[in-house]
Amino acid sequence: MNCAQCGYVQDIGLFCGRCGTEFEKGIESTILEQGATIESVQQPISPEKMAEPNIHIEKIKAQSKMYGSYFVQQLKRPSLAFNQEKANFSNGLTSILLLAVVIALTLYSFLNSMFSGYEPGFISIFGSILIFSLVAMGISLVSLFLISRFFGPQLSFKAITSLYGGHLSPLLIGAGVSLLLLFLESFTYGNLVLWIVFTFAVFILPLYLISSLLTKKPTGIDSLYRFILYIVTFSILFYIFVSILADSRIRVYFNDLTSWF
Repeated sequence: MNCAQCGYVQDIGLFCGRCGTEFEKGIESTILEQGATIESVQQPISPEKMAEPNIHIEKIKAQSKMYGSYFVQQLKRPSLAFNQEKANFSNGLTSILLLAVVIALTLYSFLNSMFSGYEPGFISIFGSILIFSLVAMGISLVSLFLISRFFGPQLSFKAITSLYGGHLSPLLIGAGVSLLLLFLESFTYGNLVLWIVFTFAVFILPLYLISSLLTKKPTGIDSLYRFILYIVTFSILFYIFVSILADSRIRVYFNDLTSWF
């Protein structure tokens, strides 16, 4: 600021430091406001804020890529799951969830295509079949865990889940084929493939797994009787589950489905 009286130059103040002449009002405040505005405009955006939205996207991409590699690996050699019983729990659980989702979506597509305006709607049908599929596979997992725990190699529930889910890649392909056939209105073959997938996932695959597990660690009880114990355990749990569903809407869905054959 220049003093109009004596020409003295200074940076700040309301009066001249040499002669005491008062400066024009508002000059200092204007300069300060302009400086603050420039500083706020030039202040860089925090790198964390800029990168934050991308972190989640990159994480999803990385997990999807990792599961894709796992899926292809298990599709080529499902028996590799026996060597990685604990390492692939999250991937195995993902396969179980995906299979249940595809089964539920396939059954809904069939019911909606065959019975136009099928009630009570997507949420109820899809949710009911999804829960049914998850519980059915869950019964297989619990039965495998109990027999393995008391009469086998004593694997943890996570290890059993990883082992079971590691063998589902071929079944996921089969479920996808079933869904595609239903979209093409090939209802007979689509339902046939779906029933094969479901039967294999809930009944046949666990029998193969328990047979392999029981031969790993022989105990005082013969493998044949331990195998029979698995069948008895699974049958009891599944019978209880089906009895609970006897009066539920899910029974109606499956009756409509089986009536097509």
